[in-house]
Amino acid sequence: MRFLDIVDPRARVVELREEGFSIITSWANQPSVCWRIHNVELYTLTGNAKGINDGATTKSQVHAAGSQMVLAL
Repeated sequence: MRFLDIVDPRARVVELREEGFSIITSWANQPSVCWRIHNVELYTLTGNAKGINDGATTKSQVHAAGSQMVLAL
């Protein structure tokens, strides 16, 4: 898909899951530029890797643990 200039993160998602990151895959319908509906995967990073310690835990880190990052394809 390189010729279409489309990013395909599936391999990286597999690597991150193997490293212990919690990533949820879900599906969504999204319109393209010409308003055609496409079924796309949404990857949601729901937590840090197991066993990785960023240092001391603060209240802001505890609240940040509940936040999510979503990547739509």
